[in-house]
Amino acid sequence: MLALASAEAAVVAMTSLPLPTTSYVRLEPTLTVHDGEASGDLTARGVLVYRGLAFPDVDPKRAVSAIGIEVSAQAVAFTQLSGVQFSWGTVGAGLSLELPRHGDGLTAGPAVFAQVTAMSTLELGLLARSYFELAGNRASAVVTRIEPDVVVTLPHGFQLSSDGEIDVDWLARTATVPVSVQVGHQLGSRVLLQIGPEVEVAGPTRGDVIIDLEIDFLAT
Repeated sequence: MLALASAEAAVVAMTSLPLPTTSYVRLEPTLTVHDGEASGDLTARGVLVYRGLAFPDVDPKRAVSAIGIEVSAQAVAFTQLSGVQFSWGTVGAGLSLELPRHGDGLTAGPAVFAQVTAMSTLELGLLARSYFELAGNRASAVVTRIEPDVVVTLPHGFQLSSDGEIDVDWLARTATVPVSVQVGHQLGSRVLLQIGPEVEVAGPTRGDVIIDLEIDFLAT
């Protein structure tokens, strides 16, 4: 969902990892092919990053936090993450909320993450968010979303990344498992473009193909 990034033009921003060091705004148009029929969607995301453990200026030397809001045709989602930085990377936790725009009611739950950023050309991350239905038609629903992230930095401002999100519905005993690959290129210090396919390899939507374009506008 969130990522480490740099404002320097020579360094590719990494907006695929869980916790960023820069704020950004994303526009994400997608094209989904299901049973031979295509449909489009548009998601908007805003991420605000600040120094501090949950609150600004609380242990600012080692702690960093981020607040992300994502709006799509399906739902409005909010995620807050706070982490402590070490020489090898960052580990932390937070809270996620999601309000579907149609159907069931508010869901909320904890989020945990870890990311390894000590290697020069390879960065790894893992974000897990669990949602419990607080209001709506399925008061006992439990869903966990697991996002493994891999980002490989290439020469000349390019990168390869994979951040397909595994969706586990514990009560329905189903899991949606995607495989994704994206190619990214940073334009100057402010814009990062990423595009690539995602294929659902297991679960109720098995066989669906999603073409995903991400346009990130980075803060300096």
